[in-house]
Amino acid sequence: MKFNKNFCAVAATAAALLGAGAAGAVPVVSDGVWTALDPAVGVANVSGLNTNRVSWGVPGFDRSSAFVFDGASVDAPLDGSLFALGDFTHENFPIFPPAIQSADLGISIDFVSESVNQMFNYTFELDETPNITGSCVYPGSTVCPDRVTIPNASSTETVELGGIEYVLAIVGFSTDGGNTITDGFITEEDSDNVATLYARLVENQVPEPGVLSLIGLGLIAFGVKNRKRA
Repeated sequence: MKFNKNFCAVAATAAALLGAGAAGAVPVVSDGVWTALDPAVGVANVSGLNTNRVSWGVPGFDRSSAFVFDGASVDAPLDGSLFALGDFTHENFPIFPPAIQSADLGISIDFVSESVNQMFNYTFELDETPNITGSCVYPGSTVCPDRVTIPNASSTETVELGGIEYVLAIVGFSTDGGNTITDGFITEEDSDNVATLYARLVENQVPEPGVLSLIGLGLIAFGVKNRKRA
């Protein structure tokens, strides 16, 4: 099959435009507040909603459990590479049921050089296991560890940087400085368990109207040329 050279040139230009992304990185400052718990009722001693530390539960000994998010100030690459979004802490202490099943976190990010501030929303799930020897679900050094996960790690919110639209995707947790990243982490009882959240900015792959027009014109020209030959 013989292809029209002009169409190939148009298609190549359109593909280049579709695949083009911004290079470099932008300085970002992140902060976060806990906006909701599930279940919203029935859990005792809820405190700290709309702050970076939310706690809940009737203590079995001297402390309730809590989630904490501490933001970071870093350079966020625009090529999809990972960066540290902040530190997530589960203050895991024995409490009387019921416990929460999940918590919503709003992460506010200030893109300093772009003068843009955007809120991204995520849900973190907690598997609060019974502290019964011999029935532990997760391995650990205490009875019985719990586990924190993030089920939907891509934001529904977008941000425009340098004329390109991005979503913020949380890749996972790391407890070893980013060498190992997982979608959840084990939290030991009677301790403050800290893991760093890693994320990346992912270009939102929605073609610009101008690019779509360019592709359409190329296809039309290709079709007209073929009809003439016929």
